[in-house]
Amino acid sequence: MSAAVGGAIVPLSFAPAPAAAQERRLPGNPSARWDFDERAGTVTREAVSGTSDPVDYVFNDARYKPDSDPVRRRGVRGRALYFDGYSTVVTAQGPAELDPAHGITLDAWIAPYAYEHGIDGKPQALVNQHDPDAKTGFLLGLRRFGQIVFQLGFGTDLIEVKGAPDQPATKGSWTHVAATYDPAARQLRLYRDGRPIGTATTPDKAPEPASDEPLLIGRHNRSTLLNGEFHANMYMGLMDSLVIRPGTLDDPTAQQEHTETVAALPGRRVPRPDLLQQRTRFDGDRHRPQFHLLPPWHWMNEPHAPVYFKGKYHIFYQHDPLGPYWGQIHWGHAVSTDMVHWRDLPIALAPAADSVGPDGCWSGSAYVDGDRGPVLFFTGGDDRLPYRQRTGLAVSAYPADGDTDLPTWTTKSEPVTEAPAGLPAGPGTAWAENFRDPFVWEEDGVWYQLVGSGIVDYDGTQVTRKHGGTALVHTARRPEGPWKYRGPLHWNDLTTQPEPGEVWELPVLLPLPGPSGARTGKHILLVSPWWEAFNPDAVKHTYYWIGTFDKRDCRFRPDHEGPASSTSASTSPAPPASSPPTAGPYSSASPRTAAANSSTPSPAGRTTPECPSASRCARTTPSASNS
Repeated sequence: MSAAVGGAIVPLSFAPAPAAAQERRLPGNPSARWDFDERAGTVTREAVSGTSDPVDYVFNDARYKPDSDPVRRRGVRGRALYFDGYSTVVTAQGPAELDPAHGITLDAWIAPYAYEHGIDGKPQALVNQHDPDAKTGFLLGLRRFGQIVFQLGFGTDLIEVKGAPDQPATKGSWTHVAATYDPAARQLRLYRDGRPIGTATTPDKAPEPASDEPLLIGRHNRSTLLNGEFHANMYMGLMDSLVIRPGTLDDPTAQQEHTETVAALPGRRVPRPDLLQQRTRFDGDRHRPQFHLLPPWHWMNEPHAPVYFKGKYHIFYQHDPLGPYWGQIHWGHAVSTDMVHWRDLPIALAPAADSVGPDGCWSGSAYVDGDRGPVLFFTGGDDRLPYRQRTGLAVSAYPADGDTDLPTWTTKSEPVTEAPAGLPAGPGTAWAENFRDPFVWEEDGVWYQLVGSGIVDYDGTQVTRKHGGTALVHTARRPEGPWKYRGPLHWNDLTTQPEPGEVWELPVLLPLPGPSGARTGKHILLVSPWWEAFNPDAVKHTYYWIGTFDKRDCRFRPDHEGPASSTSASTSPAPPASSPPTAGPYSSASPRTAAANSSTPSPAGRTTPECPSASRCARTTPSASNS
């Protein structure tokens, strides 16, 4: 482990706190304490001074709905404040009588709902009063994947101690976090549930407070502004009992305090946090769609991976749980028995340090793997790699728990497929930087996977020519593989057919039934066009060909040379799904439809996903107050 000192990285010691020294003072009475026990209102009481500190919240002064108070839930003791990830922040004055030169201790109970990506390298702030440019003040917060951090400024250095990566503030449960400065040992220390998780050495000088800065709870003092509107580097989840004390916490005291706190709770147990995102937050919003599927809170785009299993329809969608803006993509999940009334389920897939997608879980598909239930194929983003897009696999807990809502998913740690440099594809090679949106099905014991990509020529790592978009075919005998590359399914020649784009996103291959529902031997191939630079046709059309799929050669042979656009056709030739047929591997018992829309960044509030089959996908239209 290491700590950042001034711009340099220095090794961290990681050992029990030194024995008490003469100068050390154990934590005294609180200098400031917020219990967040209010049941309503737009202020929270600081218990030591008795002041009422404002709680900023997007709907304190709502524009398109009645005003509503910040969200509060049951806490570890009493109530807790729910920070929504982009608007909830408490602004206060720092403890006036606190002298950090004699030690400072901060602690709080937190139950995170989601982790931020770490925009601009800044932590999600739990509480801070600091000026990072002047290297003054303090911050207690979370870095990527819930890693607990504490920063303290000394004027010349801003020292940060990081907790052990395997000891994060866990999503969906209460964690007690504590940070302390020990001037006698010249050390910062972090504690998680009373146990030490990290230390860092400090300069032989007193820390400098940032007295001119406001004390902010839930937002970084220098938060990044997104789209000119939304603050990043904000906490998302519940917080209870935030305390700032003078003096230094040592290992025995930290353990004793935590043990005594838990022993005083009902049943001597820490309760389970209520992090459910209730739609009542938007009651009275006259612009929020009432029929079309929307997430309970925050951003969505691109519904994908619809699947029918055990009498229930499941839909997934790209989702940013931290605010009403694009980024940090997870998979949202909803279930229905009639495709009209939907129930929200927990987030299905989230970026994780040990996963294929630490930097995002992007679009993909679902298919039922017999008694095992549905499996999910997704695009994993990993910015550490030269070709950062790969496909991954997630399996549900259905074989173990029998829950047909499929609320629990486990992501496999190894990629399913990836595009190495020089992968042959038609007239050139696969565009390895663009390898996404797996579409998977099983037929006659063979699993097929289409991956959206493009065909290019390379000079070393430089693209010298773009031939057109394509869907790369892989086959396997089981979802985990091994998968064998079979070449491009089909491609468009940019010189004669530029409309389908330089890359195909969200490729979909479906069998076409006849009037009686019997197979015709024909298939429809649908793609969404993508261009590296601006193109007026991007994110506007779904193009399709009708033709024949040759399973032996894994090639699609169109009946017509040029593609048609489903946005200009009077009807879309995708099969209906009003009820689940029972025959054939392509039946809607495992629908194989994906939303046709761009997987690339779009301005917040402007993405309107389209579906190649309106009867199979939900359409969403973000409203101004979809926050």
